[in-house]
Amino acid sequence: MEQFYCPAEMFDKGILYRADRMSEVTLSMVQYRESADLRLDRIIHFFTIGPVGSMRTHLDEWAAYFYGGGLLTRSCRQRWFNNPCPWKEAQRLFDHMDWITPAAAAILKRGLMRDLAVKKPKGGISSPFRLIVDHAVPVKVLRDTIGANPALWYREPLEKFLCQHFRRGVLTIDEDARLSSCYSGNQWSLKARMPSGWKLGSDPFARYTAIGLKNVKEAENHCSS
Repeated sequence: MEQFYCPAEMFDKGILYRADRMSEVTLSMVQYRESADLRLDRIIHFFTIGPVGSMRTHLDEWAAYFYGGGLLTRSCRQRWFNNPCPWKEAQRLFDHMDWITPAAAAILKRGLMRDLAVKKPKGGISSPFRLIVDHAVPVKVLRDTIGANPALWYREPLEKFLCQHFRRGVLTIDEDARLSSCYSGNQWSLKARMPSGWKLGSDPFARYTAIGLKNVKEAENHCSS
């Protein structure tokens, strides 16, 4: 079992300014790098040795250790965002997800305001405010692409590929359903595939734009530039 040291200052800011702790921070960053590389190795072994574990888990864990910050818990484990609670995860989702639809953002803002209506119910009860953290390029597409390209079975090219194509969006449950029911080109459903004609290196968010979804984070970036 991997063990990590994660000082609070580093967890909150990503950088520690106290010189007397700098050696500990350097150690933590090295451990993050090693943990990210270990997940790259697991992805590579998935194709070169045999499938072990979940490809989604390997990819999400790689992202958590590669990017760090709020993607990790205080004990420096990966933070899971499956069926996230708007109360608990709103700020982290705003900070670390790549695409957030206006409808999803409205729910997250209500979570930040501690609106009880959007709090995730217990006991598996369904909620009209449920959010989905979706892989913009579906895991199946990533897995099939890596498997079909032996040139990606090495750390450096695999990391470059993931940096370009591993993106996540926050959608409402209704928007997620639209991906399953839409028609693009000559194919039904974009739940686990990219739109017809999409190629590697193209827009990783093509599934979202294909069904008319907007990104509030893009709008915020334009306003701040």
